[in-house]
Amino acid sequence: MRYWQRVMKNKIEKLLGEIFTTHFSLSDLDWSVISDKVKLTGYKKNAVIRPAGQQERDLYYIIEGATASILFRKDKLVCIDICLTGEFSGDYQALITRQKSALEIRAITRCTILSIPFDSLLKVYRQKPKTEVEKKWRIITESLYILKNKEIIDLKTLTAKERYLRMLEQEPECLRQISLKYLAAYLGISAESLSRIRKELATQAFLP
Repeated sequence: MRYWQRVMKNKIEKLLGEIFTTHFSLSDLDWSVISDKVKLTGYKKNAVIRPAGQQERDLYYIIEGATASILFRKDKLVCIDICLTGEFSGDYQALITRQKSALEIRAITRCTILSIPFDSLLKVYRQKPKTEVEKKWRIITESLYILKNKEIIDLKTLTAKERYLRMLEQEPECLRQISLKYLAAYLGISAESLSRIRKELATQAFLP
């Protein structure tokens, strides 16, 4: 193995350890088993990470940037989800059911993405006894479900302004790089309404 390959392998193993410890409290796994299958990739703004109509095989973790899960209905953009730095992205339902996804995963800023093959995760867990494998697998699937369920609750209970404020507090610099059309589609409002919200927040010193 060449020097740069060893460096990248070690970097990916370290990232996997940090990510799964932080998000799922899984700290005792040997990531060297799959680190050569995991890809760390940079994407330009508006690049397609995974086209619609394909089977979801990877779990995407955003090292830096933002992604959108989108589809089109009668040429109208529908934005199902926006994920920011430090979050997982992708179609979780298609990933778990192994069905083809109707969603396109798109980079809506310049992105650095860690693509983790879902099947490879099983190889990591198989190092452990069956009962422990099932427990760790349940931790991940339940955590992803809780995350999506919280987003659904927010969608139904918070105003567009409140949801935008939450995103702004999380990743203000990243949010400023996202096109209004994606943000407005995600919030379920027009670009004009979002512009008014942004102007209102700017007068209240939330925005520069």
